Amino acid sequence: MSQEPVAPPKVTAASVFVMNADTGQVLYAKNPDKVFRILNLTKLVTAYILVDQMGDRLSETVEIDRPHLTGGSSAGLKRNDVWTLQDLLYGMVLVSGNDASLAIADHVGHDLLARENQRGDARKRFVEE
Repeated sequence: MSQEPVAPPKVTAASVFVMNADTGQVLYAKNPDKVFRILNLTKLVTAYILVDQMGDRLSETVEIDRPHLTGGSSAGLKRNDVWTLQDLLYGMVLVSGNDASLAIADHVGHDLLARENQRGDARKRFVEE
């Protein structure tokens, strides 16, 4: 019994690459050689570090401060707002919020420094992670 070929998925992304990590077989590719700026990759790594370090504590809250507010895309954070890490994660990933990324990096970096009983620049520690 032969299987009928499966139609490729309909995706709206400019580029997609799906590979079986065990076999190396490319399962689907759309514009695999197109070059993009790495901003979205940076946000994905930020999301990974957040979940890796604090996945069981995403209900923790973060008070938004002036250094979290930045140009570019925004999740709509305002100074003195209080957001949960989970909401910041959504704001960073779903609307590509640079402001949410900074708030996450700052909070997680402070947490890492505190666990290590260290002082220092929270964002720098986050980037080191």
